[in-house]
Amino acid sequence: MLRRIISSALMGLLSFSALCQTWSLEDCVHYAMENSTEVKKQSYSIEREKLTLQEGKWAFVPKLSASSSYTMSTGRVLDPTTYQFVSTKYTGNSSTSVSGDITLFEGGKKIFTLSKAKLSLRTAMLKDESVKRNLQIQITSAYMDVLCAREQTLIAKETRAVNKAQLEKKQNLYKAGNVPETDVLQLQTQLSAADKDISTAEHAYQMARLTLCDLIGWEDYTHFEVAEPSVPLSDDQKWDLNAVLEGHPEIRSLEVQKDLAELNRKLALAAISPKLSLSAGLGTSFSDARQKAIVTEEGMLKYEAYPFFQQYADNSRAFVSFSLSIPILNGLTTRNGIKRAKIAIKETELNSIETRRKIRKQLIQAQLDCLSAKEQYTHSVNEAKYAEEAFKQIERKYELGAVDFLAWNTSAIELAKARYSLVEAKYTYYLKLEILNIYRYF
Repeated sequence: MLRRIISSALMGLLSFSALCQTWSLEDCVHYAMENSTEVKKQSYSIEREKLTLQEGKWAFVPKLSASSSYTMSTGRVLDPTTYQFVSTKYTGNSSTSVSGDITLFEGGKKIFTLSKAKLSLRTAMLKDESVKRNLQIQITSAYMDVLCAREQTLIAKETRAVNKAQLEKKQNLYKAGNVPETDVLQLQTQLSAADKDISTAEHAYQMARLTLCDLIGWEDYTHFEVAEPSVPLSDDQKWDLNAVLEGHPEIRSLEVQKDLAELNRKLALAAISPKLSLSAGLGTSFSDARQKAIVTEEGMLKYEAYPFFQQYADNSRAFVSFSLSIPILNGLTTRNGIKRAKIAIKETELNSIETRRKIRKQLIQAQLDCLSAKEQYTHSVNEAKYAEEAFKQIERKYELGAVDFLAWNTSAIELAKARYSLVEAKYTYYLKLEILNIYRYF
């Protein structure tokens, strides 16, 4: 009888699943990595750091600029090509220049800035890895919650089916006058309680699906179904704790943070270093008020129009300059900046110790949790097996009238509790195993 009930329930569940899109755990994780807003935000952080790194590389290239202008003046105007005043109705002049400058020395600031940009990009990439790892753990936990809630819903329906079948028997016996009405009323009470349990279980199942869909970024949770793990999970508890610890993104990020703190100290020291710069440029100008002086064959001085391009060629000039800047006093800002950088290094060292302890404890706890979950699962399997066998014997005796309703009901409740406990233990064990695999193989 019980097998037929279970088979019917499973067939109904499979029919429902056929109408839904079935997702494996790998499907959920893959979809989340492609669509999660948290992952996308972190990818934008990486893109920003790449741009900063690009700027750091281009900082070694000389700065180059060009300018050109044309001015129209009237009245008494200074001719920029002759530095003489002219008085005309309108005077037009033009100038064009190209210049460049480069910093020759500033205490290694550009080199340190470039190195810092590389480390900042590395930090962003490790943060991305950490975000994805944490997201995968959250999805795995939510996925197991869905499986657990679904199976507990099935158990609640099976329990109700058993109660209903027993109620129908007792109603027939009551009509024949073989059992008291109290037996029927007690079974009707249990049936109502089973209906309430189904409602609670189905609500938990819907909420579990909603939570998982929200995590992966899928909107239609009503047509979303998950699949059982397709392959047995690894039960290998042996691993190199130190290797896993050193491979953890937060631990790898610690070394980067140490290097960043040291670079900040060097950058602070560079602020007290002299700055030597080199500048060079080309320029030329034109004025329509200027005339070109020509000596005639008779030895007379004659003035005529000075062509634009000829003026630009004749007025060309070039320059090279060096500048040296030495910081002397700026309100102790630079000196205090150096002290702050040294304090930051010490803080980074303390953070490194604390983080290593935290992650090490987290990894050891994951191992212990998995071992404990395995033991609980084994115990729950035995408990459910014994409870089912006990219920079968009590049910046979109850149908023969050898035991009362209280004994049958107690046995049925114990069986339901054992099944619920088994489902929770199973998916808790699966979750702990998956978390271990994520830590080891991410």
